[in-house]
Amino acid sequence: MQVPMDNTFLENMAKLWWLFAAGCLSLIAYITLERFKTRISIFTSTILFNSVGTSLKDNVFGDIKVTHNDRNINHLNFIEIIIINPSNSDFENVNLLIWVDHRSQILGWTANYQDSGIAFNLEKEFIARSNSFYADLKAFRDEHPSEDLSQYLMQELMFIQANKTFNLPVFNRKTSIKLNLLVENFDGNIPKVSFDILHKSIKVIPAQDDAKTNSKTGLAMIIYGYVLLTIFCIYIFNKQEFTNLDKILFTIFAFLHLWVGLLIYKVMGYVKSILR
Repeated sequence: MQVPMDNTFLENMAKLWWLFAAGCLSLIAYITLERFKTRISIFTSTILFNSVGTSLKDNVFGDIKVTHNDRNINHLNFIEIIIINPSNSDFENVNLLIWVDHRSQILGWTANYQDSGIAFNLEKEFIARSNSFYADLKAFRDEHPSEDLSQYLMQELMFIQANKTFNLPVFNRKTSIKLNLLVENFDGNIPKVSFDILHKSIKVIPAQDDAKTNSKTGLAMIIYGYVLLTIFCIYIFNKQEFTNLDKILFTIFAFLHLWVGLLIYKVMGYVKSILR
């Protein structure tokens, strides 16, 4: 003899089915929107400093001299910069600016796409500016061999030595570039190196910051969303009758709970920034 199923059990199973279906749709929609929505593309960067040597005079170790092309220098640093395009967008004609502090200069560099090893070069306008400067410098030296440089030539010299602008014909999705810089610091300190990309819809941030931000945002979105969904589920499951309106509201809320959680997280962050 079969025991008829309790209506409450069937209603609860129906509610669970609606919750499961809506949750799956919510996850699929979220992944799809994250993949294809238009927004600023976040590039991640890593920079590594490796000291080649520092000139010094020491009573214990003696005199240490660092030279580059037969020229004595105080401090030499080898710097590696890696920039990744983790987005789902391809970019063309991307200019990468790199500069060091005013007490440092860039002595040499290599720049390559990591996947293919193909090199990319300095930007054409920067090359033209450099060539023009060195032509002016030669003409000045030929005409005034013993005089100090003019203020204009001195400013240009400092700019050319401390700045470099590279041009990437393309920067495809899921690819990376690598630059190796040889940098001198006149005071024997670790040089300060900065870089940025001048291109619409691109922002470069440290790789650690990107991972922390994504992890924190995702965790907060899930926690807030599921707390609200749990409260709503308790309300629905305690109702005696699961009407069509309840089904519609339940489906909408289950579908949107992740976005509601994200909205709450963003609003709370905005409020905190105002109160600081």
